[in-house]
Amino acid sequence: MKLSPPTLSLAATTLSLSLATAPASAALLSFPLTFSFIGGDFPLSSGTGEFIVDDNDLGPNVVLGDSNNLDGLQGFSATFTDLDSVPSTTTFALTDLSSWILTTDSNANITDVNFFMFGSENADGYTLLGQSRLIIELFRNGQDAAYQISVGNLKG
Repeated sequence: MKLSPPTLSLAATTLSLSLATAPASAALLSFPLTFSFIGGDFPLSSGTGEFIVDDNDLGPNVVLGDSNNLDGLQGFSATFTDLDSVPSTTTFALTDLSSWILTTDSNANITDVNFFMFGSENADGYTLLGQSRLIIELFRNGQDAAYQISVGNLKG
């Protein structure tokens, strides 16, 4: 007995079902960061960076991440320059972080973002540790500096 190939209607039905159950695609949103020195051991230093989140994770009254995970954080980078240490420039990536937090208000405005490295250092021996709302500290060999975090407009 010769088998016949599947009919077009069956293939179309299967394709239709697959498309109907596929998740909606989400866009990744990139926000620029500025780290402005506010006190400590590296008075000439500053930093820039960015974080990336899925647009489906943002909205009114959102809390992403917590003290022990990176939930919702899709990407992160930061560079600090003019540090009074060697090396005088250091960078951080998502893989350096232990956790993060992002909160929004009832209008979906970002009210806090912060990043944490618990018990670890980046390749240059520096550690980031969020201290309070939009304040982060950079540590290395007994030196530390505090920075105000400013979140820029969404990068298009």
